[in-house]
Amino acid sequence: MMSDHIALPLAGAASYEELLKCISADEWDFLSWTKLLSLVEAKALANENIDRVVPTFEGFLRRFPLCFGYWSKYADLQATVVRYEVPTANDETIAAAKTVLYERALEQVPLSVELWTAYCAHVALTEINSQGMRQLYERALYYVGAERQSVPLWEAFLDFEASRGTPSTVCNVYRRGLAVDTTGRIDELWRKFKLLTRCYKISELIENHQETSALLKRYKARKQFDAESSEEEARRLKSMAGYSALEEQRQMEQLLFETEQAKNACIQRTLQRQKFELGIRRWYFHVKPLDEAQLENWRQYLYYEMQNTTKNNFNDTSVSTRKNNFAQVDHLFERCLIPCALYAEFWLSYAFWKYHSRNDFDLAIDVLQRALTKFLPKRPDIMETLALFLEAAGRCEEARQVYIDIFEFAKPDAARLAACCLKRAAFETRQHDVNATLAAFRTTLHIIDGPHFNYIASQMARFQALVIRDVPAARVTLDYAISNRPDDPRLWLARIQLEMMQMYQERVYLVVDLVSAVYERALAPETPLSFHHKLDIWSRYLYFAQAYAYSVTSILDIKRRLAEFRTTVQPDVSKVQIQQTPMPAELEDIPELSKFDPAPPKF
Repeated sequence: MMSDHIALPLAGAASYEELLKCISADEWDFLSWTKLLSLVEAKALANENIDRVVPTFEGFLRRFPLCFGYWSKYADLQATVVRYEVPTANDETIAAAKTVLYERALEQVPLSVELWTAYCAHVALTEINSQGMRQLYERALYYVGAERQSVPLWEAFLDFEASRGTPSTVCNVYRRGLAVDTTGRIDELWRKFKLLTRCYKISELIENHQETSALLKRYKARKQFDAESSEEEARRLKSMAGYSALEEQRQMEQLLFETEQAKNACIQRTLQRQKFELGIRRWYFHVKPLDEAQLENWRQYLYYEMQNTTKNNFNDTSVSTRKNNFAQVDHLFERCLIPCALYAEFWLSYAFWKYHSRNDFDLAIDVLQRALTKFLPKRPDIMETLALFLEAAGRCEEARQVYIDIFEFAKPDAARLAACCLKRAAFETRQHDVNATLAAFRTTLHIIDGPHFNYIASQMARFQALVIRDVPAARVTLDYAISNRPDDPRLWLARIQLEMMQMYQERVYLVVDLVSAVYERALAPETPLSFHHKLDIWSRYLYFAQAYAYSVTSILDIKRRLAEFRTTVQPDVSKVQIQQTPMPAELEDIPELSKFDPAPPKF
């Protein structure tokens, strides 16, 4: 079932050098990596080319750290590797090397039941100290104790405590298992636990006297003993034989009651989540995409858990309960991000959950940096979100560097480059740095072309006109863009709109002359706009004149010229050669500007 365990057949396979060449061309070529690993493993088991094991496995696991099957293979090869590197190595040295490797593996994949099971089995062969072994089992069950595949781990822990522990430690394992078990064996565990309580006294099952006293208090509270009657009963019974046995009986009854409550709550939680758990058909990492049904199952499961946590926290505001509820959602996200590690939507959801649940930007930043470092390098949507969180956390220099990286990664793609430019310019605007904003626009105009060039130029002109209120500079920007793409009607309309905006600040007749001059330039015979685009601009010109012209003769003249235009055969503008114009000095050499007032312009 675990595809990263499958060794590809070597018959007819490529040579070591050919596979290395494929990987050098594309370091994320998963198929070539798996073929190379199979080849190296087979050779190492035959005591050949052992020197290739470490660089090959290290290179693969650095790029695909969630492939627990290959961590296990690497651990199994440690004896061969260590004896090759140190011919005099003894069993202790080999065991220590495997321990270090398992620790590294579990740092990368802490929710792998298979890795924890293998690690515990390895340590059990060499660990003499019972407490050290117990702590390892505790660690394992903290991470994967609630997984359906964790049955062997629970059984190994129970066998360990039965052979090397005490009735108290065995009781503790049963109580923990009954509170989290999702394996379908909860009735069997409950039956064994009740048998355990018949075989030992309460003082043997719970050695802490304070805990047994607390059990007795909770028993009396449950049975609604009032304080006065309890004291009177205690004085009366203390003088009677069997009082101690009666207290122990009550403590044992309370222990069974509380454990059964935890068991029933566990069954209820399991039933509520059963439909989601059954929809998880792949819990391990693989580069093959998941089908939409599994993705939707994860979305709904996460949404349910987050909604349920929000409701529970509203009903119970205690700090410990809130932490436990948050931890449950975090654990589910971590489970999800093993099979869904290559899906940005789940990393983004996890980051937003971390922030909104704890109101801590740094937690969200850690999640996004994990995604970019290990699984989705150069992913633009994650990088943009990371930059926003860094900015919100006051780490503006780091955010600026992220925007610069996004811009560099986007250079081959004009559409992405334009989008990155606008986001970077918006960031600099929020920092009240006009020069950096204009520099972002100018840098993009140097390396972009086509319709995206026109769009960036229009956005730069809008920034100059509306934010820093430098209309002459906005005119230079749009005229420069028009000189390079005079066949784009959107640039002409933006230029017209720029002059129209002066209606609120200049005398109307002056603005009418400025707007009319732009219309005349756009409609000149030498302007390479198509017939339909010119007809649209003529219609806009007539509408503008009817609304603002101060002479009726100018309106009649425009109507006459429009009628003539409709009946005139237009030249074929598709063959017009457009000469590229260098960036004017006004744009190339932007003067240093002081910090601007972010308040909107007043009209």
